[in-house]
Amino acid sequence: MKSLILYGYEFDINDLLSTVGVILTAATALVAVLLNHYFSICRLRMELNEQDKQRELDRLNRLQEERLQSHLHKMERLFEFTLELKAISDEIQDDVNKVDDISTAFDFSEKLSEFANDIGQIDNKMRVILNVYFHDDLLDIDILFLSNFSLELITQSGELGFLHFEEYTSEDEALENLFSKKHNFESGLNCFVDNIWSLERGLVEKIESEHEKLYNR
Repeated sequence: MKSLILYGYEFDINDLLSTVGVILTAATALVAVLLNHYFSICRLRMELNEQDKQRELDRLNRLQEERLQSHLHKMERLFEFTLELKAISDEIQDDVNKVDDISTAFDFSEKLSEFANDIGQIDNKMRVILNVYFHDDLLDIDILFLSNFSLELITQSGELGFLHFEEYTSEDEALENLFSKKHNFESGLNCFVDNIWSLERGLVEKIESEHEKLYNR
């Protein structure tokens, strides 16, 4: 039997080697367990990070979708305003067609202030939406025709309301002046309607541009 004397103690080499083997085996197993635990934790962290990234991506996608839906809703509201403006212009045109003498001109003049007020309210509502959601100076300029036409209606209301036969030498002269004013008014109304259609086209281009920005992010 081979033995080893160490620090005054005698050890059996086979027992010693056997013990060392057991220790090394245990140490190797422990290292393997620790490494496995370490890599498991690393994989878990990677999976959690990927899950966090996916959740964040999903959140951003939801926000983008919500923003898109918000823009779609505001677009629909703007188009509702243009439809209201067209309805007002149609009503004005119907009333203009009825003007054929001083009396009907006076009745029409009283309605113009109401039309001016309706257009002014739509103008204010559109400006709120444009300023809050679109921040586009060009669109602000595009709707300037609303306030201009509203002011023109008030001016025309005053002019038509103060027409009197006594101011003219004959009824024909009065009617000639009235129909001249009526013709000029209709020209301005037609220009107003053209501006409404132009505004609609501008809104379409703006909305499409906003959609592209959202989808390209």
